[in-house]
Amino acid sequence: MFRSLCIILATILIVASTIGRAVAQTLTPNWAKAPVAEMKFSANGNVVYTLDNYSVRAWNVSDSKMIASVGVTADSYAPTNDGSGFYYSVGAPGKIYRYDFATRTSTLVRTEIANYSSITHLAVSTDGTKIAYQSYYSLNGRYVATIVTLATGAVSRYSQPSGAMTNQIAFVASDTRVLLGGLRLISTTGTLIASRTTINTPYFTLSPDRTRAYARDDSGKLVALNTTTTLGLIWTVSGSTLDQRMQCSSDGNILIGSGADTFGVPALVSVQTSNGAQLGGAMPVGASYGISHFAVSPTTNLALVVNQDGGVHTERWAFDTATGNGVRGADFAEGGGGSTIQAFTYAGEAAFATEAVAFGNPEIRRASDGVRSSITLPGGAVINSTGTYYGWVGYRAGDSAYGAHIYRVSDGVRVASFLSNEVDGFGWGSPSQVWVHRNSSKTRIMSFTGGNTLTLVREFSGIVSGNHLLTPDGSRYVNQESSASNLFKVYDISTGALAGTIDTNQSVHSNVVSCFMVGNHLAVHQWRTYETDQYTNEVRFYDVAGSLAQVASASYTVSSVPDYGVAHASPDGSLVAFLTMGEAKADGRGTANIRIIRTADNALLTQYSDQFYDNNSFRTAGVSVDGSNLTYIMATNLMANFSLPAVLTGISATPATVVGGNSTSVVVTLSRPAPAGGTSVTLTGSAGLTVQASVTVPAGQTSVSVPVGTSGVDADTVSTVTATYDGLSKQAQITVTPPTALNISFNPASVDGGANSVGTVTLNGQAGPSGLAVALASSHGSVTFLANPMTVAAGQTSGTFTAKTTDPGATTTVTVTGTAGAATGSGTLEVKAASVTIAFDVATIKGGNALQLTLTLLQPAPTGGLTYSLSGTSALQPPTTVTIPAGATTLAVGVGTKPVLSDTTSTLTLTNGTGLTRTATATVRAPIFTSLVCPVTSVTGTMNIVALVVLDGPAPAGLSFAALSTTASAVIASTITVPEGQTYVAVPIAIKRRTTATSGTVKIGTRSFKLNIWPQP
Repeated sequence: MFRSLCIILATILIVASTIGRAVAQTLTPNWAKAPVAEMKFSANGNVVYTLDNYSVRAWNVSDSKMIASVGVTADSYAPTNDGSGFYYSVGAPGKIYRYDFATRTSTLVRTEIANYSSITHLAVSTDGTKIAYQSYYSLNGRYVATIVTLATGAVSRYSQPSGAMTNQIAFVASDTRVLLGGLRLISTTGTLIASRTTINTPYFTLSPDRTRAYARDDSGKLVALNTTTTLGLIWTVSGSTLDQRMQCSSDGNILIGSGADTFGVPALVSVQTSNGAQLGGAMPVGASYGISHFAVSPTTNLALVVNQDGGVHTERWAFDTATGNGVRGADFAEGGGGSTIQAFTYAGEAAFATEAVAFGNPEIRRASDGVRSSITLPGGAVINSTGTYYGWVGYRAGDSAYGAHIYRVSDGVRVASFLSNEVDGFGWGSPSQVWVHRNSSKTRIMSFTGGNTLTLVREFSGIVSGNHLLTPDGSRYVNQESSASNLFKVYDISTGALAGTIDTNQSVHSNVVSCFMVGNHLAVHQWRTYETDQYTNEVRFYDVAGSLAQVASASYTVSSVPDYGVAHASPDGSLVAFLTMGEAKADGRGTANIRIIRTADNALLTQYSDQFYDNNSFRTAGVSVDGSNLTYIMATNLMANFSLPAVLTGISATPATVVGGNSTSVVVTLSRPAPAGGTSVTLTGSAGLTVQASVTVPAGQTSVSVPVGTSGVDADTVSTVTATYDGLSKQAQITVTPPTALNISFNPASVDGGANSVGTVTLNGQAGPSGLAVALASSHGSVTFLANPMTVAAGQTSGTFTAKTTDPGATTTVTVTGTAGAATGSGTLEVKAASVTIAFDVATIKGGNALQLTLTLLQPAPTGGLTYSLSGTSALQPPTTVTIPAGATTLAVGVGTKPVLSDTTSTLTLTNGTGLTRTATATVRAPIFTSLVCPVTSVTGTMNIVALVVLDGPAPAGLSFAALSTTASAVIASTITVPEGQTYVAVPIAIKRRTTATSGTVKIGTRSFKLNIWPQP
């Protein structure tokens, strides 16, 4: 969208159109330099005002920064007391305006009635309610002092005597009186109170409280008068040399005026206000032509002095009211000079060179603050882009002959020359390449590497003396056939061949004003006129290093043609600055306009206007553009530097291709660093992109990165992020793709054949609005899927599926692969041989009895059944192999046991030969000696009896018990052994004959019985 701003001279205000630009902006110079003539302080001492023939300017006292410049031929002006603005008068009949810094507007305060003209010597009351001035009344030929009450417009007048006029007016005595130069004191109602006309002077100064007036007449009489009475004389001193335009210090102790110190050097000197005695101290300005103007601050001991050496320095002095001595500080102001001839880098900083009117020779100034370096160059010097060398054509002392010479900027030493009386032009391409034109229609392209040699690269013949340009990359040479020609011939330097001709004549009335290089592009500045009296000022850019085609342009159209104009482009070509100067009016004043055009959309960003006078001195003007600033020079009138508006030059995405659901970023780039507070850029994203509404490029930076979110897509989708700043939009394209990779994982990652596992497909982005179908494939038949393909739901990055397994016969690592369009990936699942469990029917069993072992499968046995090997430890006697029939899930198997001497825990092991092992344990119990039985427990005489040892289970081999008898009449073996496998054993006992009865105990193992023996009758 088009956006237009106009900076009106009287307000330095940018007025924005409502199309494309959000708000109006105020343009103030980064710095400004102007010659200073008459100066006045505001009552609070914060602002100093200057007046010359073509403008009223206001400056901050603290930092010397220009606040405003009002381009009018003011007859008189007066500061507001609070420093918020000033009054000024113009024209006949006179008009009085009040300029306000806050609104940057001028408001008409008063228009004089007929026959009153030439309003001069404006004054403002200390309370700001009244103004006073002098005007000329034509009907009686007298000068009239007029007092106006601003709120009501009430007017009081005092007609001065015939032939009398004043050069100064001031409110005194608490604003109840007005003192006129010539020392007439009147009331605010226009009545003469007193006069001291015998003191012949048009000037006076006041004490800070305005109760005293001080004046010196032409005879040297210096007086102090009381303004609260009838100008009563307080003291008088004869023979004073103090300047009549003296001023009082802020503490009221001394009067300061121009004079000379004890060495005769122009200086500010002082006298005491108590008695008029001169102090010994001085402030030696050192100007050989004297002091043209000075002003003393009403609030501090500060004096500003215009050094009349060329009228270019305004010195800042801090003084001592006790001695009159002063210390000079940094200059307050400095005059401008010349026209801009070149922008370049000097000492690592942006700089420019001017043809200095005030100093006579080109000077180098720093672009950031306008400070002038100590380097002075000869007229016509051409500086290279790095500010290290300059070229000059001619002959001067020290040069061996006429020709093109290269000198070091730092010390002026000549380092290389091309000597020829035919040389009539010189210029730089890159810092190491120059062109030299000879009036014999030849142009030499020469290399210069900083040594003392210019080396011929190529010479072109038949070259006319027009403009000559080189591309910075050193590949092409451009020759404009004459300074006004529309034809530009482009030559290839490496081959010497004509690459082509550029014809810039777009209408029969077009006229080339200037041409210059912007990178490898030729910029041609032209005026084009039309039958409708419309005039277009235009700069067009041509790709001279490549196709020679026009690649960009910037222009504006006006209804009247200026008679002077130049143009410059920013180094990146994003902006073009046009300087045009209209024809002077009858009073000799003309208007200079600077227009800054954005090449991307031909939008007029800013316009600045200034006044000039139509003479050779003030018609010299120029504009220079570096990377961030524009410097404008109007001869000795004004030198000002403005920050160029930042231009949105691009937005780029990194990476430019991203899988939906992931983030990328865009980098927003400006043509120059953002100002204080940063630069806010609006952002919008097309459907599917998430981007913040705006981003601020930080102050001092040219770019900022912004994250951009994406969402899933079903197919490759080209989306855009649009950045908008200052009515200009740039776009970055982002290609959003469906997922390009996936991964598969399982939980659990290892299962027995026949068990299920949950698989998870994880994408490297989001599934699109239709979801994403993933086809699954298994590397082994033991793994299949409950659903295939599986689907990842829309907007999700993962989904699950069920993997079913069967017995692989051996533990197998199975690879499962997923495919969805360009996305593919895999994961592994370990499947073990089919799972089987085993268990005994009882945990404990008597040795020799059989256990039941049950085998259980999770899934039915496959075709052919499943065969396992069994083995047991110690007392277990399982079968060596068992087979679970196909389709069966269980099998009961008998497992024998062996008798054991003691309780034994035994383990049964099941294996399948492929790594599967299962175990079950049981305790095999030893037989218990349950009873000892003897059928005969009372015997007579000699005989044999039998006792039985009874077990509850078969005896193992080697099972024996100790035996004993407590009586000798019953004989038993000492060890009783139970035969293996038997559950009892008969134990013989021999009874011996006895003559007497006896009894005893027979004990076997832990059991016993009592035996009675009787004698044989």
